[in-house]
Amino acid sequence: MPRAKRRVRRRHAPRRGRALGLVVFTRAWTIAEACIGVLGALALVVAVEAVSTLVQRERPHSTAIGLVLLVVTMGVMAWLAAAKQRAAVALGSRALHADAFQATACMLLAAIALAGLGLNAAFGR
Repeated sequence: MPRAKRRVRRRHAPRRGRALGLVVFTRAWTIAEACIGVLGALALVVAVEAVSTLVQRERPHSTAIGLVLLVVTMGVMAWLAAAKQRAAVALGSRALHADAFQATACMLLAAIALAGLGLNAAFGR
């Protein structure tokens, strides 16, 4: 076999690492697509429920499960933010510091939602 043909075959031969990376990437992309689909469906359900509630002029109501979930979320997110902040300082990681701030923001959003439910219960009509 001439030498040039051997070079072409070697150059276009699949590499094991590259193929394995493609399989892992494809699997991760499939999982990400599934998550996007589930979250998109959930957003659609929430939007339809919100519009339906507004059109029918229903009063908002709170449930015990929702209140407990908000309180637990506040506690867990406060703990998680503090732990991530300690780890960010120890590692010198700006990315982990930003993630700690995001956990703090999540805790604050849960507190705002809880305050909103309390105000609605106290002053709602």
